This record gives sequence, C-alpha cells and structure tokens, in this order.
Amino acid sequence: MFFIVFTHLNAAKSITVIPETVKNPIQMSDKKLIKVLFITDDPARARQIRKQLAAVVEPVFEVISADTLATGIETAGLSGADIAMMDVRTLDEAGAAAGQFKAQDSPIPLIVLVSTEKESLGREAVARGATDYLVRGQTEAGLLVRSIRYALDVHTLREAMKNLAMMDEPTGFYTRTGFVALAEHQLRIGRRAHKRAFLLRIAISNLAEIASSYGREEGENAIHAVVEILGWTFRSSDVLGRLGRDEFACLVYEIASGSTELIYKRLIANIKAYNDVLSGPYKLDLSIGLARIYGETVTPVEELLEQAGQNMVSHDAPTIQA
Repeated sequence: MFFIVFTHLNAAKSITVIPETVKNPIQMSDKKLIKVLFITDDPARARQIRKQLAAVVEPVFEVISADTLATGIETAGLSGADIAMMDVRTLDEAGAAAGQFKAQDSPIPLIVLVSTEKESLGREAVARGATDYLVRGQTEAGLLVRSIRYALDVHTLREAMKNLAMMDEPTGFYTRTGFVALAEHQLRIGRRAHKRAFLLRIAISNLAEIASSYGREEGENAIHAVVEILGWTFRSSDVLGRLGRDEFACLVYEIASGSTELIYKRLIANIKAYNDVLSGPYKLDLSIGLARIYGETVTPVEELLEQAGQNMVSHDAPTIQA
C-alpha cells in the first residue's frame, strides 16, 4: 500500500510516492527524495511512469511532468529536479535536450526514451550527451530505477571530479588519477547493471621522432591532433584520460552487440582521415591496446591498463588484439 501526495508546480503536475514501511520490512537507507522530471506530450506515458515508480519501495520518487522541452527546462530550475527523462523522436531533439540540461546553472543528467524501431537513436543520443537511454515498452520498474540510479551516480561523480581538479587542462581529459578513480566507479555501477565494457589504451609511437625532427611545438601540435581524433571518435558518456605526455585511455560501455569493433574501426578511420587530409610534414603513428570487461568481472583499472598495454599494436594492424 502507498500513500500518494499530489503537489502542483505552475502547469507541471507532480506526484510524490511514499511507501508504507509499517507493513514492509524493507526500510529506506537514506530516505532520499529523487525528483524526476519527465518530458512527454503523451499523457498515457506520463501515467505509466508514475505508476511504475509508485511500485518502487525505495527510494522515494517525486515525478514532475512537462509536455515540451522548453517547459521542462523552466520546470527543472523551479522544481529542483535531480534528473530528467524525455520521450524523443529525432537525434536533433535528443541532442538539444542534452545540451540544454548540461548548460543549466545546476546541470542534471538526462535519460532519453526511444521507440523499439529506433533503438539506434538512443545510442546516438548518448553520443550527443545523454547519460543513458531506455526503450519505450521495456521500462519495467526495476530497469527504470537502475537506469535512474546509474545516471545519477555517473553525473554526481563527474561533477565532483571537476571540483577536485582531476582534469588535464590542456586536453580537457581526466588525469591518470582522475581516470582511474572515475573508471573504477563506472565499473562498479556497470557490474550491478551487468554491462559489458572495454578499455582502450592509445600511445603516440612517433612523438619523440616528431619533436626531434620538427621541434617541440610540432610535438605539441601532434598531441593536440590526437586529442581531436579521440574527441571525434568517442561519446560524451565515455571516460577519456591522459595517462602521460603521449598516452591516453578510454573506458567505453558496449551499447549493442559488436559495438567494440565498430568503435575501434571508427577510431582507425579517424586516424587515417587525419593522416590523409589534415597532417603536416609527418604522419601520426598510434599504438592501440584493448582490454575487455565482462559483466560482473572484478579487475582493477590499473590491471586493465596493464593488459591493454601488453596488447598494443599499430593502428595499421589488420585486427585489434584482446
């Protein structure tokens, strides 16, 4: 049994779901109230999400609805929403929503909901800045809550990492310390959700040669070029780190079967495109290694970096080693 408390915020509708703990032996560990802003023009979808979250014993959810992105942005600030969820139909719509929620004075994570026919839209939305995606019709309460918790955990840690100055200022990537800390946290979350992931280690094999032949400044330009290539290749949800002057790493969660190979091929294509079109008097020579993470496997990030380092091959190699 649940006690339902209705509140109102301008045109937005709100519902707070409070579990009756007297008859339920499961107690809320922290009694945290999570405010979920749900943006949809489908009243039936809004009712469905409310009903599903009403069935959750812990934590307490307050669901606030809005029918447009503009109304949702305004409502997020007024209500103090912790997370946004949005029905999306196009990639531009998803990208605009992710960008606007990140640009707020108090940015919040975004989960997009897509149709079964357009699941690829969800993956592209994550690449554009959404924290996670769900498929409409596959949002049973357990999966819904896991996705909300995952998005909040990732967002909270990323914001904290910024404040701890664990970023490499020249590249905008995490320092080695920051990368290891965030990757460890991401992997703990991923194990709970049974998600597969992989770690890539990338090194500029000919950086010393470039700097020796063309000067230190050209060496710095080569590093900047690799940073741009990695930015073209990976999604905003992936964890990028700079391990040293000429070494980088990326932790990537698989969002579909075969996505490891697709992302690797995209990286190789971007390296070759740079060398063919944009490079100066030299070609970049990168070495790449991969370590795979399966479901509930517990392997320290430093050990994964070591594994990837042992598997490194030239970007010209026909296949990646793992």
